[in-house]
Amino acid sequence: MKSKNILMIAIGLAIIPAAAIFANQSDKLEAQDVAAETVEQSTDQAESAESDKLEVQNVMKQYVQGLTADNGLMPIIYQGKVLQLKLATSEKYPDGFHAGVSNQGNLYTSCADFVDPQTGNKYDIDFLVSKVDGKLQLVQPFVHSVNGEKNPYDLEH
Repeated sequence: MKSKNILMIAIGLAIIPAAAIFANQSDKLEAQDVAAETVEQSTDQAESAESDKLEVQNVMKQYVQGLTADNGLMPIIYQGKVLQLKLATSEKYPDGFHAGVSNQGNLYTSCADFVDPQTGNKYDIDFLVSKVDGKLQLVQPFVHSVNGEKNPYDLEH
């Protein structure tokens, strides 16, 4: 009986370190799973943000196309006047639309370059885009700057 108890104790002592090693490995695997899941979530969020950015730009382009007449001019009201502006392309912005998109909650802004063909004045037009029920829609274009002089605004009002 004593030899049986000694044998059981010996087996128990041999199993304890193995169990500790297994538990430690299990914790490491769980930590790796959590880290991988966090990376996946970050990647998903980055992909979602990039998708939103492209969609915001597409909404802007469709809006401008819908407003421009056969003469390629887009009307916009600025300082009580209706301006007729033409999309301005450049080496930096070949289609006139800037690459950056700002986001504040469910509101997005991005801009495009326009020119007044009558005066030659250059207008940076910002477009306010809203996300409602997962769908983006253009809310309002407004003048951000004229010939580089800023027309300040604040989205938090």
